[in-house]
Amino acid sequence: MKGRSLVLLCLAFVVFAVSLTVSPFIPVKKALADDLWQKMTELEQLQKEIEEYKSRLTKNQQTQASILKELERLDAELALAEKELAYIEKSIDYNNTQVAITREEIAVIEARLAAQKAAFEARLVSMYKAGQTSYIDILLTSRSFSDLMARIHYLKRLAANDTELIEGYTADRLELVAKKESLEARLAELETLKAQQEEKRDSVTKRTKDRQNYLAQVESEKAQLEKALDEMEAQSKALERVIAELQAKEGLPARDLSMIWPVTGYWITSYYGWRYHPVLGYDRFHSGIDYAADYNVPIKAAESGRVIFSGVNGGYGNCVIIDHGGGISTLYGHANKLLVKQGDVVVKGQQIALVGSTGLSTGPHLHFEVRVNGETTDPLKWLP
Repeated sequence: MKGRSLVLLCLAFVVFAVSLTVSPFIPVKKALADDLWQKMTELEQLQKEIEEYKSRLTKNQQTQASILKELERLDAELALAEKELAYIEKSIDYNNTQVAITREEIAVIEARLAAQKAAFEARLVSMYKAGQTSYIDILLTSRSFSDLMARIHYLKRLAANDTELIEGYTADRLELVAKKESLEARLAELETLKAQQEEKRDSVTKRTKDRQNYLAQVESEKAQLEKALDEMEAQSKALERVIAELQAKEGLPARDLSMIWPVTGYWITSYYGWRYHPVLGYDRFHSGIDYAADYNVPIKAAESGRVIFSGVNGGYGNCVIIDHGGGISTLYGHANKLLVKQGDVVVKGQQIALVGSTGLSTGPHLHFEVRVNGETTDPLKWLP
């Protein structure tokens, strides 16, 4: 009987020892675990909002730079429009001067033409009153043959000069009238160009004012984004401290960790740090590493600990978070299926989920994070 009791006592001791090996953590109150899970969820959501605001701030800065470049171009365009307008106005002034000069020249020609016509008409009247003068009268009244020839030549020359002057004045007048009409047509064209140029200048001025107003709006939005970002980052730091305090209250002691790879046999496709996001299409901070693997490949716990979250978590999709004590936790995202639940105690190497592509993902892979007091660190520093 004593031997049987001793055997049972030994078996009980072995079972107790095994239980300590498998579950080295002290059970916690459900309320405390729920509070920790809630704070972790709040932190994840806040960090996503921070990333979103950083993205908006980057786009805002790009928009601001684009507007500044556009304003430089508009300033150059406005300066050119002002110079072109000044040139047109000078051309109008010059053509107005030329038109005035031409009008004066036309007036002089018309005055000369009028005087010549008046003298010609007076001579005709005198000749009409004196009666028609014939060559016989000139012959009879001439004192000599040379006097006769001189008189005939004089009459012919007088008539020729009158005709030549009248024709010359008429031609000059017609030329000046044509020049005046050409200048006036050019003036009309310049006035049209001036109106168009003024319209162009006004349009550029309006566009410049609109872009300046938009720039002021963008700068105001930038200031608001920066203020909101500062507030969110401060909240994030405060949440990280709360999470660290809650993890300490759970009673999970700090200990030396020796993590293993949660998935093996495949390769890393994206490392920790800044990268070009394949889905969002811009640079953003990558808080873990991505490990390519086929669908439903087992995901193992990198270290022993307690599951503080198991469920859908925004862009992470199906996600497991394990607390390992001392403020250290690991996250496993984009799973196809979860094999553990909140509050479960797991041991290193235990299957906790299956690889998938849930959440913000472009294909089957594991997103793996290591956090210390809520802050992300490079997982490669913890892995063999």
